[in-house]
Amino acid sequence: MKAFILVALLGLLTFMPKHTLSASDQENVTIKQAVLIVTGGNFSPDHLGPDKYEAVKNIILNNTAVANQIMLSEILNHEEYTSRLSSLHIGSVLNLTSQHDRKGMLQVAKLYQKALDDGLSEFDGAANKDVYLQSKSEQDKNKIQRLVQRRNELKGLVEGTQQ
Repeated sequence: MKAFILVALLGLLTFMPKHTLSASDQENVTIKQAVLIVTGGNFSPDHLGPDKYEAVKNIILNNTAVANQIMLSEILNHEEYTSRLSSLHIGSVLNLTSQHDRKGMLQVAKLYQKALDDGLSEFDGAANKDVYLQSKSEQDKNKIQRLVQRRNELKGLVEGTQQ
């Protein structure tokens, strides 16, 4: 399973340009990989092992502004990612970047909030949420519930950083 996830994450890196990378670009690739690992949902010592978990966390903590820019340009402004918002753990990256780049995190959070609201517009407009959910397939119902959960987590994170 871990090998499949790693292969899937590395496959997402195909959006990066295919050219010789400068030392600065190579550093950004490492940061991009870290962001993709965290948003992939298996960002825990149990999944990655304690050493890799700490390494990935430290890459983001030491490069919060770049990680936020990656979130803006590579994740939230790319159709493939925005269509999978219920599966991505964007809040996990934001939780890390909020520690050293609150302003950048809030910029990402604003775009993320809009994407979540857009994805939940039909649900939000439903007069009776329970009836609306019952009319959906199990897969769609689960997706909507995850989007609502992501939005609630984002609200808590943003409110926690504005103190």
